[in-house]
Amino acid sequence: MISAVIMASYLLLTIGIGFYLSRSNKNAEDFFVAKKGLGIGLIIPLLFSELVAGAGTIGNAEMAFRSGLSSVWAQWGMVVGCLLYVCLVSRFYWVMGDKLQAMSVPEAFGHYFDEKTRIAAMVMIALAYGIIYATQPVSAAAILAPMFKANTTIMAWIVGIIIVVITISGGLRGAAYMSVVHSFVMYFGMFITMFFVLRYIGGYHVMRAALPPEMFSLAGPGVLTVIAWVLGTAFSFLTASTVVAVTFGASSLKIAKYGIIIGAILIVPFALAPAFIGLTAKAALPELIAKNAFFTIAANAGDEIAGLASMGVVAAILSTAPVVLLITVTTLTRDLYKGVIKPNATDSEQMMFSRIAIAVIGLGGTYFGLQSTSILGQLLGALQIRSVAGIVLVIALAWPRVNSKAAFYSIVSGGALAAVWHFSGNPFGLEPLWPSLILGIPILIALTLLNKDKISCEYKRYKLLCHDSRELIK
Repeated sequence: MISAVIMASYLLLTIGIGFYLSRSNKNAEDFFVAKKGLGIGLIIPLLFSELVAGAGTIGNAEMAFRSGLSSVWAQWGMVVGCLLYVCLVSRFYWVMGDKLQAMSVPEAFGHYFDEKTRIAAMVMIALAYGIIYATQPVSAAAILAPMFKANTTIMAWIVGIIIVVITISGGLRGAAYMSVVHSFVMYFGMFITMFFVLRYIGGYHVMRAALPPEMFSLAGPGVLTVIAWVLGTAFSFLTASTVVAVTFGASSLKIAKYGIIIGAILIVPFALAPAFIGLTAKAALPELIAKNAFFTIAANAGDEIAGLASMGVVAAILSTAPVVLLITVTTLTRDLYKGVIKPNATDSEQMMFSRIAIAVIGLGGTYFGLQSTSILGQLLGALQIRSVAGIVLVIALAWPRVNSKAAFYSIVSGGALAAVWHFSGNPFGLEPLWPSLILGIPILIALTLLNKDKISCEYKRYKLLCHDSRELIK
């Protein structure tokens, strides 16, 4: 009962922070990207919303229970992606946001390439984030339903409504401030839970002795699969809307880079905590259903530990879900509503559309999430669907000859095949990244070589923007 009261208070506090900060959202820029309002202290917890989430806690433990320590690569791949982002494309997004007021990844693609490429990127990114969001309310409901003695489906709908309210009221700045609280609870809660569940079974050496050596291999399910996880995740972060949003919203490019690097480094040790919790569950209770590993072993360690573990996961979900939902809606508002349906839409019209879209997608995503299976599997598939767009962007910035036509057909073909492959259950045991690259990259190369211009007009235009922004980028 006490844990339920604490959890209810925590949820009310989260909603209250969102409503309080809603007063700072004076226009669309404030709501979508907190224009120039994010310092390192807000960037790091905001990044955690994509770097951790339910997939990085429950999903990580579930995968570790099934396949071993290699489950950490899902999050370590994100760390690699953040570092690649800083080195390869952060300057590109800063220029697009600073000089052309871009507020979304597809909008930046549209400024560099053309409207067709913008729409293609929008579809891929909205689909990926829709998949990621759909798992969040259900993950939270799995924790809250037993605590409040409620039906899991009903609780998922309640959580979905709470997420919608938080997102509509707070915007990106509100999500960032809420993530400060959530990140603290989530980060330290996972390590404390890991410590007590290991102590419950007698220590690390007992767990190690109870499991076969291959459970501690970082190549677990197969080298090709692990490589696909890492590369697919890493390249997907070149179009990660949360990372791009903090770049648009940061007070300077330097601050954005520092925040992204620090946030990524903090995830390296964090990924081990839920993985070891999953391994501990495997050692102590090998007959468990994998998806129940995290909570069952925590509950066996004590009611207080179960409550702390639940708080950590709910914090991760409440940190992630509003940001993912907001980013999905930002993409649709800026790239579909204002980009196609009503190019002259005012700030108030964009805000109205976004709030309606938040409600529709938030509740629709909750419904589809109730049909989902593996949380981490859904995340990895979603990231690989959008990875081809990031690869195309990097190649275009490095190879001046790439033009809009080559980028468009590469993103459409590679992204569509990745999506079909994912929803088909990964035929032949191949992750979506491989067929996506096999189709998309040759198309990009072939169409680029057919371009008569050695330097495309797209690249020339971008370089002029970079020159104009040189002083602002320092």
